[in-house]
Amino acid sequence: MENLDDMADDPVSPPGKSKSSIKRIRIGLNVLMQIAFAVAIVSVVNWLSCQKYAQWDRSASKRYSLGPQTTQVLENLSEDLYLTMAFGRGSDIYPYTQRIIDLYEQEAHGRLKVRWVDPLRDPAAIAELRNQDPKLIFEQNKILISKSEKLNGTNADGKEVSSYEMVTEKEMFQRGETVAFRSGSPRPGKILQYRLESALTSALVAATEEKNEVAYIVASKGFPQGVKNPSTGKIIDAGMIIRDKAAMRQNLLVKPLSITPNTTIPEDASVVILLAPTVDFTGAELKQLFRDYWEERKGGIILMIDPLQHRALPNLLGYLDENYGVRFENDRILAMRARGGRTIKVSEVECVYMPGSPITEPLFGRATTLPGQSSSININISGGADSTIAPKAADKKPLIIAYNDFWKEKDYRNLNPVADPRETMDVNVAVSVERGAGINQDLRLNSSRMVLIGNGSFMDLTPTQESEEFMFNSINWTTDREELVVGIGAHAAGDFRVEVGERPFKKLELMSLRYVPGLAFLIGLIVAFFRRR
Repeated sequence: MENLDDMADDPVSPPGKSKSSIKRIRIGLNVLMQIAFAVAIVSVVNWLSCQKYAQWDRSASKRYSLGPQTTQVLENLSEDLYLTMAFGRGSDIYPYTQRIIDLYEQEAHGRLKVRWVDPLRDPAAIAELRNQDPKLIFEQNKILISKSEKLNGTNADGKEVSSYEMVTEKEMFQRGETVAFRSGSPRPGKILQYRLESALTSALVAATEEKNEVAYIVASKGFPQGVKNPSTGKIIDAGMIIRDKAAMRQNLLVKPLSITPNTTIPEDASVVILLAPTVDFTGAELKQLFRDYWEERKGGIILMIDPLQHRALPNLLGYLDENYGVRFENDRILAMRARGGRTIKVSEVECVYMPGSPITEPLFGRATTLPGQSSSININISGGADSTIAPKAADKKPLIIAYNDFWKEKDYRNLNPVADPRETMDVNVAVSVERGAGINQDLRLNSSRMVLIGNGSFMDLTPTQESEEFMFNSINWTTDREELVVGIGAHAAGDFRVEVGERPFKKLELMSLRYVPGLAFLIGLIVAFFRRR
């Protein structure tokens, strides 16, 4: 006979259901709840990963990340900008460009409205763009930046005007020579440098600026000798190079300027550029250029001095020496090199860019060779202009120095000069001068800024990439456009390999073939043990 107490403790099964069926239902509900919780957790984790995440750019040139200058520009956008990406989907630069544009969109927090258009696959969209500006051609990939969905806006008179910035593939990427197949179809050359960030950030700043900055190039005091372009036959000088490239990349309007004792520097001048003058300045001209414009109006000046013209410029060079403590030395920067079985003097200066200035920070660690002749610039002159507490005190910094056994040679006319160890120190080729910034380096607002270069051929027919960047950085620094002093240099292209030695390879082999499978096997045993219990 069954124990009555045991019968009382035994739960009564609902009608039509056995104990085993209730147990299966409970197990099923438990599994469903676990699946629901797992799906919810995975969904939340995925959502959080899309909203909050971090990326690490491990490439040597950091070409898959944005620089701090670009980030600052994007965060400070006060209005929406519309980007029309006219890129062929089959282009070799399409994936990289798409990835960088995604980074721009993330940092802009909705301020950039991006539309992708394929010139070959979207003829209707291309026709719409051509209707807005008939001058547009799509022979290469490009980016169009405007303040509205349409490229054209209206001016105060109600007339339609073109109001967009354009960045072409040639500005974004530097390629090698085009390869031609036997069939005759050309293939684009390999990418040598990535300039997308530099070009696009400059265009974004240009699109948001209220007015164009104006640079005046002094034309009445002589120019460097023009050089004939072999492909077009036209005479090209440094002023034309700066005008064309600055207008395209820096939203800079370049105009000629004639300085005479009876004229003044125009009110809209942001910077005055003197390219290797060959005629000296009078006292009245120096006063209006340096005292009235540079000191009083806080203007910007860029001055290139050709060493061959030192004797023709006593007033100009003496004014810089006496008032600002900057002396263009009567020397040549030379080196002795063994060529063709004999030793000859070389004046093409190999230079490096110095740190400590916004102009050269993006170029620090890179080298370039200056054509023609160069003279040194002495900024360590004792006197009132060099005193830190004097009324005319100026902050002077070296920007470019000669290296690789170059020295300052005063007896440069000698065919076989001898290197003097005393002349090897402080071989400055370019310096910056700033007045009015004060001691606090963070309060550099509304100061007078000037860049001096001891080489008259700095911007010749084919300037190097480093020379171009230096010149445009100098222009932007002297015009107080700090956001365009691109610390966004070109990113070098290249394939990078990870070399694994024998010992690291053995460790990797043990980890992949023994440790990881062994750990998985051990976890499986533990799970099986608890399930059996």
